[in-house]
Amino acid sequence: VLLLTPHRWLHGLPLIYSDGIPSESLTLDETTTLLRGPAGSSVALTVAPQGPAQQTPRQLLLERRPLPQPAIKEAQLPLPDGRVVQYVRLHYFSHEATAGLSQVVASAESEGQHVAGYVLDLRNNPGGVFEEAVAIASLFQD
Repeated sequence: VLLLTPHRWLHGLPLIYSDGIPSESLTLDETTTLLRGPAGSSVALTVAPQGPAQQTPRQLLLERRPLPQPAIKEAQLPLPDGRVVQYVRLHYFSHEATAGLSQVVASAESEGQHVAGYVLDLRNNPGGVFEEAVAIASLFQD
């Protein structure tokens, strides 16, 4: 997993080049786009020397791989009155996400829990299958 900060630091190492392009000439979004790509393809990075022992920048050739990520993550946030807020982080719209969210809603309602409401966290959700997004929305319609 690559962690890239707005100042072009890659896991604590100053990033100088991404695929031969100087990082100072790129926005964070442009740098992120260069780092992403099809699984199996490569990205060449150059990071600044670290410490006095290393005098020259390091060249890294990284192979891109898919990062398996669950479609949803969920948690219950208790309220002082005994009810709960069901929090669901929806990473992308897919059949897996629809089935998972449907199960979360059904189990919360059937276990006799007093659900005050649901929070669907869609931050950084890139989208996905349109029909699944509609199916997820329909879970909350009467």
